[in-house]
Amino acid sequence: MLSRGRLIAAASLTAGMTFACAADSVNAAFLQLQMDFDSLRVDAGGAFAGQFHTGSLQVSADADAVLAAVLVDGGTVTPAPSLAGFTGTITLVGGAIAGGQFDVSLTDGSTFTTLLRPGSGIVLPQAGQGFLIAGETTSGAFNGASFGGVDVSGVGTPDGSFVLSSFGPDASGVDSASTLNLTVLPTPGPAALLGLCGLAGLARRRR
Repeated sequence: MLSRGRLIAAASLTAGMTFACAADSVNAAFLQLQMDFDSLRVDAGGAFAGQFHTGSLQVSADADAVLAAVLVDGGTVTPAPSLAGFTGTITLVGGAIAGGQFDVSLTDGSTFTTLLRPGSGIVLPQAGQGFLIAGETTSGAFNGASFGGVDVSGVGTPDGSFVLSSFGPDASGVDSASTLNLTVLPTPGPAALLGLCGLAGLARRRR
């Protein structure tokens, strides 16, 4: 059972997930850019201790990993850009996010990198699907004015959010079928004020 403190943290995170991104974007072509990844490999480097885990999760793209969808303000970009690579680290202390980084590269040469904001989220149980980890990102950076055909000029160093779901590690702490939703928010201001922009409903079932 979650402690009172963890229940409060979980409730706060859920509230953030349902907060609408109503503020106007400044000098950007969109309010929200979302990337949905399927079949990512997550390795805890040993047995995963669930909601109280301490250690670093290594996230990577194996042969089955795909960028399933890219959405701009809720509309799907067609065709979806192709994934060239994904690497990342989620550092946890007692089940709370203590830092980390995600690096995304596409086959057209465009890249995106972002840091994970310490203290922005926790590990939560996901009924029938293992665990879910959700938090905020900060100091994002694209390597050009376009990302997979999407105009990302004017976004600066965006904040955002992420949800890693369907993480069902085996006895060695590995799962090769996790899902990640990564959202970029060019609107100025702390990600905590922007909220997690409806990601609560975006964690999809494992295929």
